[in-house]
Amino acid sequence: MSTAGGSADDVARRAREKAERLLRYAEQFEKGAAGEQAVQAVLDQLGPEWIVLHDVRWPGRSRANIDHVAVGPTGVFVIDAKQWSGTVTVSRGVLRQNGYARTNAVDGAHDAARAVATLVPSLDPAVFVPVVCFVGDGRPTARLGGVDVCSTSTLLRTLLDRPRILSPERLTSLRFEIELSMRSATAPAVPVPTGSSAPPRASRPSRDTRPVRRGGTSPSHLVARLAIALVLWLVASALFRAAGTVLHLPDGAVTLLTFTALVVMLLSAALRTGR
Repeated sequence: MSTAGGSADDVARRAREKAERLLRYAEQFEKGAAGEQAVQAVLDQLGPEWIVLHDVRWPGRSRANIDHVAVGPTGVFVIDAKQWSGTVTVSRGVLRQNGYARTNAVDGAHDAARAVATLVPSLDPAVFVPVVCFVGDGRPTARLGGVDVCSTSTLLRTLLDRPRILSPERLTSLRFEIELSMRSATAPAVPVPTGSSAPPRASRPSRDTRPVRRGGTSPSHLVARLAIALVLWLVASALFRAAGTVLHLPDGAVTLLTFTALVVMLLSAALRTGR
């Protein structure tokens, strides 16, 4: 025998399950953004001979980003920021989280460094160093198959305690090449000046050219806000459907209410992101 309000309860239950999944998804993005900002705070301590790019598009991929690229006398470091929970260890040459192998993180760092290396094919690929950097203390420091694993407390040492392999002249041109190439992945294309017409941009202090990360404009914050807006809409739509069942409202009226709620939620998220 059916129960009064049973269909509305079922709709509400499914909406809550979707909302919980989306909230977890949004929390993951917010946590990732906080980790990137913690690593950026450490990289900001590098000297003026370094240039650091933050949150740039992965070369060759339309929907992937690279957290940080640091260019300095000791090489080009492609850094993936991680803020994992639980216990992180390196055992028998394998990165583990709570005992489970996380080789995908090491492989991803390798792939990112190779992608950045394609921007400067004239340079030895060994100059491009993949780094996995964990936020916080008590994280392992190791080298796994060419990938440097470190934490925010050991990141500067990982970058600086290496032989200087790039001359000042090569470093100046390299920084210009990489910065221009990485910028072109996230901004409209601009003509590349050649010869004597090239502006002396590369000779300026790198601190002046470093992109400033603004929390409201990063992809992580945008996705998180849109996800939260969708969660609110799912909850609202469940309430509308439940009310429609109880009040015997026409299906068209319920659909109009849910559509209006969706538009309002998305507009609100877009306006907050643009601030």
